[in-house]
Amino acid sequence: AVVFSANALFAVILAKFLNHEPWNVVKWLAVCIGMLGISLFVFETGVPEKNALCAIGIMSLSSFCFAFSVCFTKRVVNRYGALFFMGMSSVVGALLIMPFAVMSLPANVSAVFAVSWRVLLYIVLVGTLLAYSLYYLGIKHSSVFMASMCFLLKPVLACFFAWLWNGDVMNVWTFSGMVGIVLALALTAYCQLTGRQSEVVSQVRD
Repeated sequence: AVVFSANALFAVILAKFLNHEPWNVVKWLAVCIGMLGISLFVFETGVPEKNALCAIGIMSLSSFCFAFSVCFTKRVVNRYGALFFMGMSSVVGALLIMPFAVMSLPANVSAVFAVSWRVLLYIVLVGTLLAYSLYYLGIKHSSVFMASMCFLLKPVLACFFAWLWNGDVMNVWTFSGMVGIVLALALTAYCQLTGRQSEVVSQVRD
């Protein structure tokens, strides 16, 4: 979740060329502070091993692909609607992954499903349906920069719920990362607010 949140950096770069969203100092400052906060989470349990660094590289590629999809979604979501676009992307994605899912099914699939159906139901209804519906609606009514930066909240909320429900202890790396992310999101909100104010002034002048 921590590494995947770095898609904000790729999204800001790609949005310049795919969505014509301008760069400015405040945006880059917010991204850099957010990336610094994310990097502090990586060192929460010590120095990453070689296997972990390899996994970080793979997840970084995944983040780039997701950032590209966010930029593309922003270009077409107003044409098709957030829910329709989310539904079609989910259906097509499910059909593509279905053969691999069938091949990896356990022999006692019915017994596994009988035990884990509640968790699966939560993942389908809340973690997928509700979460991505809200996310696509957010993309429709905001910029790529804003939508991507909100992903930085994932490790913050994960740490909070881990502390609240599991009694996990947060160390100085965790707290420092959370502070950096909150500061980055504050700059993001400021950038979004000033951008909308500029649009209103431009419309009034026209």
